[in-house]
Amino acid sequence: MPISIPPWLSQLYYLLTAPGVVIHELAHKHTAEDLGLAIAEYRLFKFGSPAGYVKHETPRTYRGILAVAAAPFLLNTMFAFSLYLAIGISIHYTSLESLSYLQIALLCGGFWIALSSSLHAFPSAQDISNINTAAKARWANTPLGSRGVLAILAMPIFLLKHPSVVFSLPLVGVLLLLDRARAIGSHFLFAGAVIATALYTLDIIYPFLATAI
Repeated sequence: MPISIPPWLSQLYYLLTAPGVVIHELAHKHTAEDLGLAIAEYRLFKFGSPAGYVKHETPRTYRGILAVAAAPFLLNTMFAFSLYLAIGISIHYTSLESLSYLQIALLCGGFWIALSSSLHAFPSAQDISNINTAAKARWANTPLGSRGVLAILAMPIFLLKHPSVVFSLPLVGVLLLLDRARAIGSHFLFAGAVIATALYTLDIIYPFLATAI
């Protein structure tokens, strides 16, 4: 059963994880700019719902729509993962007793930013809707694509005309599942999985670093 969260608690959550919101919106903004899309308005963070947004020109291609929508999932995740690795390596090769208060504060701040980033990696419901709408529009424009049993005959045509839509289905399916499960804490489970993956990776690379140093 979905967890009902009081509005004030939701606002507190967004405030405490504000860096993740900022990184999420920057991923949207810079990806849209890289695609040559005009940015009409954006807010990297604000109080209220949504906590941030980027209003931009609609991409002309499905790949553009997918890129803008999925950019935060890739960027926030990789940013958090990389930051965890940097923190882990720093701690592994430094005596904790020798750390200054400033260094400890920087490490804690880095962990906070990494955790915030992974907590806000999921595309919003609007992002998922944009992808689904684009995919459905291309299917509807495929000959026989919306005509009952004859739609089966349209599948090869659709694959030839829009391979990016077909090949992106696994990623879109995962994003949709994660978004639907957000109400039961899937973003917290995902953040934990990023930490676990970083720890596992550190165990693998420590021996290689030891021989290189």
